[in-house]
Amino acid sequence: MGFFSETDLSSRTPAGCGTSCSRYRNCAAPKVPLSGEGREGILVVTDVPLDAGELGHLRQTLSSVGIGPDAYWVIPAVACHHEKEPPTPASVQACRPNVLQAITKCGPRLILMLGKTAMGCVVGHSNAKMAFGKRKGFPLLCGKVFPDRSFPGTWLACAWSPTWVLGNSKDPVVDVIWRSELAQILATAATPPVDVSDKVTILTGVDEVLPVLNRVLGGTRPLGFDYETTGLKPDALGHRIVSIGFAPTPACGFAFALGTTPEWDAVKDVWRSILGSRDRAKIAHNLPYEWAWSHKCFKVVPIGWAGDTQVLAHLEDSRSGHSGLKVQAYLKFGVPSYDDSVARYIHASRAVEDRDGCNAINNMAQAPVKQMLTYNALDALYTLRLWYWYKERGMAANASDDFTIHG
Repeated sequence: MGFFSETDLSSRTPAGCGTSCSRYRNCAAPKVPLSGEGREGILVVTDVPLDAGELGHLRQTLSSVGIGPDAYWVIPAVACHHEKEPPTPASVQACRPNVLQAITKCGPRLILMLGKTAMGCVVGHSNAKMAFGKRKGFPLLCGKVFPDRSFPGTWLACAWSPTWVLGNSKDPVVDVIWRSELAQILATAATPPVDVSDKVTILTGVDEVLPVLNRVLGGTRPLGFDYETTGLKPDALGHRIVSIGFAPTPACGFAFALGTTPEWDAVKDVWRSILGSRDRAKIAHNLPYEWAWSHKCFKVVPIGWAGDTQVLAHLEDSRSGHSGLKVQAYLKFGVPSYDDSVARYIHASRAVEDRDGCNAINNMAQAPVKQMLTYNALDALYTLRLWYWYKERGMAANASDDFTIHG
């Protein structure tokens, strides 16, 4: 299917194991390859090779939710394994090319990752922050079905490993939840995910910004917006809004650096009018943040709010880490981490944070302008798109619009 580069697939030895593996030459454990017929396009990735009991229990469970033994392929994230040694990050990295090769060969419609190691193998390839970041990883992804742009047309899903389920067999609830989650995963993945492309327009100068904002002011459809600022809270001397990102439709995000010279007063006036318009429904991700900065910097009380997508994400799943916009952009739209180019500027230095707390001044004003504005526009775009996602599922309030996002 052409998912991966030659570099992704080439770090393999003649034995079929990764070159960085220190075990493969003298390994006494069998090296378990891809198996199964996969007639329904499901690739099951397990942590390690399953023994007969674990494999039998997996087959029986999948059969109980309508998936026969010829419907899927099975491949372990770590192809050889000693029972007394848990898989290491090095062994996962060494064996990852085997799994990527299997994905390319099979072109699955669903990649079912059973266990933490399986998740780290697949998701860690495309989104290491999601796979291994603090308050993320397997505990957050377990039970979820999500797209990933590194695997176009394919759903990814996480669930407990058969090894863990059998190890907790004394608790009957574990097996009930496992079967229920697998059934829900299979139902959700019955139709392919829809990829919605991202379009970003960077506006430079008052002459470019004003016409667009005036069209926004005259519209009635929901508007997603986001600020890049010099800190978390606007109260300390020297704080300011560095840029404004906004999305009038889920098809395109805009952003511009907010100038400080008198010629920008006209832009600020129009933006104040947008913030004060009840006709232009507004959406933010963490509404109190945009409210506070709007009130402080534009001297206006923002009204006409349609929703806070961070609150909606928390209502959907209250697990720690779930409601962040970067997490939601990945889980809903398959977007990998998109803040790498500005990550170093988002936070103040440790010394400044220790001294000033939430009023610490960060380095966003020094970020490369193009990268910062692209990031800002994407934040606004994903905020609006996320609101529509929740609206389609009955979780967001109605507003005047005619745009839907499926998937």
